[in-house]
Amino acid sequence: TPAPTPAPTPALTPTAYIRFADVYTSRAGSGTTLLSACAGFILQGQPPATLPITPFGQGLTFRYVLTPQVWAVAGDGLSLGFDGRTVDPTNTTAEVAHRLVAGPDVIRFAINQPSAGGGGFDYLRLSTAPAPGAGVSRDYRCLLGISTLPADVAAAPATNYRRTGLNGTAFVRDGTTARAFSLGRSIVTVSADFAGRRVTLSVRLIGTPESGGADVELGTVAGSAAIDPANGNFTAPLTSTTRTITGSITGRFFGPEAGEIGAIFGATIADAPGTPGF
Repeated sequence: TPAPTPAPTPALTPTAYIRFADVYTSRAGSGTTLLSACAGFILQGQPPATLPITPFGQGLTFRYVLTPQVWAVAGDGLSLGFDGRTVDPTNTTAEVAHRLVAGPDVIRFAINQPSAGGGGFDYLRLSTAPAPGAGVSRDYRCLLGISTLPADVAAAPATNYRRTGLNGTAFVRDGTTARAFSLGRSIVTVSADFAGRRVTLSVRLIGTPESGGADVELGTVAGSAAIDPANGNFTAPLTSTTRTITGSITGRFFGPEAGEIGAIFGATIADAPGTPGF
């Protein structure tokens, strides 16, 4: 059965810029609410539809209590509780992993430390949280962490983020069904002009078939977003020079001096002559 949902508390403030892993062991873990930005899929039809993205602070909330190590995930009609009884011992790669059986559904919740360039990120994390339902299950992919204070964002120097990575899935139309491709080999280029309050991103999408086979070039998407001075958020529509695309990207900076940047995106690329949509 789901664990009881802890009482709400104000969201964690990053005044000391503790590393995310310290939440699990420090005073912050006595009861903290972590905000997020989310994207994901509606698992209905082929290929699945994308969920509308939610900017940071408007996605799911992740409430953690160190003692007795309870997680509560809520938002968008979702309300799930996890505790020591639901720990998933089969997931050995996630920082947090839980498995909950609810009737015919198996719900897996995880928080992962993303890495790139040989090292993990200190202040941001990625989470997966499915919401099963009769024929219209949702699969959330959320970004959370210790975000940079707006005043520190404004004072940060212009930066080209050189250590980047992408976690995601593309469902490419294949007749009446769809093939799943991992996007882990995609190439991400991102820079931030803090004086001009703008982020520029480009993602060369490279799909690796999950069923095996050679990589496939899926094209390049890009975005140019203004940085909101009130909270450090950025949100922009995605563009492509070669395909018709509907989607957007949203994100925020994490850690001191905007040292880390994270973003969530979702898009639908239309069919083109001789090239299926995804």
